[in-house]
Amino acid sequence: MELTHTRLLVNNYRECFSFYRNVLGFEVTWGNEDSLYAEFKFRGCTLGLFERKQMLEAIGAERAKDMFHTNLENVLKLDEICKELNLSKFKFIRSFNAHTGISPYQYFLNCKIERAKQLLEKKRDIYSAVAECGFVDLTHLNKHFKSVYGTTAFEYMSHLN
Repeated sequence: MELTHTRLLVNNYRECFSFYRNVLGFEVTWGNEDSLYAEFKFRGCTLGLFERKQMLEAIGAERAKDMFHTNLENVLKLDEICKELNLSKFKFIRSFNAHTGISPYQYFLNCKIERAKQLLEKKRDIYSAVAECGFVDLTHLNKHFKSVYGTTAFEYMSHLN
């Protein structure tokens, strides 16, 4: 096994970038002093340099996505997610928006709607999709399904046959 990539999480990204580039003479292959991520080449190895804060926020967004996907039938409380990620509500929402482009709640709804679509395709039973995805009733599913796909879940299912 050969080591080809090493990643470092640092608190002082600009100082570290300057140190690896100017003092050690590593070749910059990606990034710059302001990018908060850079790659350097040295003797056939790649060194990745990450701003610790940026990496932790990205990891937090990914962990939240995993939590949403495993809890589609329940509405996760923002407090529960933030406690798990050790972030304030406002910090979590800003970070999640920055990494996904949508709010955590909209992401959760999109996951539920996609899961409902998959269930409709597989089981062809609209009421099991309502129940398994945690929608209040068929009207609730149809409203959100139509906002994403432009048709109600019932109309979509009828076109599957």
